[in-house]
Amino acid sequence: MSGQSSCLLLLIVSSKATGADHSPSLLTLRYRSPLPLPIDLFAVVPLYDDLHGEEFRVTFLGHETQHFLDLDEYDSLESWELEYRAKLIELSMAKETLANVLQKFVEDQRDDPSYPHSYANQKLIGDLLAKLQLSEPQRLLEVDYTVINHTAFALFEADNAARND
Repeated sequence: MSGQSSCLLLLIVSSKATGADHSPSLLTLRYRSPLPLPIDLFAVVPLYDDLHGEEFRVTFLGHETQHFLDLDEYDSLESWELEYRAKLIELSMAKETLANVLQKFVEDQRDDPSYPHSYANQKLIGDLLAKLQLSEPQRLLEVDYTVINHTAFALFEADNAARND
């Protein structure tokens, strides 16, 4: 298979989402992965309106794929560092969903690494504000999505460079 492995994506479809009167069913999809390692991802389908839409591609596939890449590449990342890097990838990919993604990150910030998602949000928002020379997190919502995409990817690349020195 020339360096590609099969990727299992297990989707749990609840009876509430389908309107059926039976227990949740499972939908299994297989994707080709560029990674030379097996990947199993699990998603509860009712959380996403469209499995082909941007929200699913960005907040689930993009985010979780970055975790797998990082776990394969780096041995000693803290949980918040994994989240920070995956969230940068989300922001580098988002267009239609960018405002919602940014708003979630802005609303959920903590200065405590024992809360990895919230701590990563705080670092990410701080880094974006510094890079874009903005003073208030809400101002990020006024910035064109392409600027956020490029800035997030530049921060990701800078993080890579710092780790690979």
